[in-house]
Amino acid sequence: MIRCRGVENDFETPVPAGTLYNGALWSRGFQLDTRVAHSGSRSLRVRGPDEAEPIHGGTAIYVETAKRYRLSAWVRTRGVTGVGAYLRVREVFYNWRDEYATHRSKALTGDNDWTRIELEFQPGPGDPFGVPGLVVEGRGTAWFDDLEMVEIGD
Repeated sequence: MIRCRGVENDFETPVPAGTLYNGALWSRGFQLDTRVAHSGSRSLRVRGPDEAEPIHGGTAIYVETAKRYRLSAWVRTRGVTGVGAYLRVREVFYNWRDEYATHRSKALTGDNDWTRIELEFQPGPGDPFGVPGLVVEGRGTAWFDDLEMVEIGD
């Protein structure tokens, strides 16, 4: 779950066991870090080379072709090499394997204190779904916090 239409993900509230949850459930190469955070007391830590994105059972974010969107997050890095740590949005349709396009933010390398990174995109035809990703392409560690995706004006 990221901030989309009024909800921001600061990773502070875990999903209660045994409850129906209608947000994105993060998968793959991350750990919830309770010692490092931009706000509150938690962030998602990704050690490269790896990535975190909502699992296929989570809720994808519906995006419209005629609109523009901004995905942003606060990111901290330590020892990141290679391409770096960045945000990604994959445009997919009903089958999550049907990828239409991929959008990437600027990447951070080296050691950085909390830095806000963002990417703006306009979906292609077909009003697909946007699947956010937190990526470390290379070695090192990145912490992601306060994710937000909002519709922006022209």
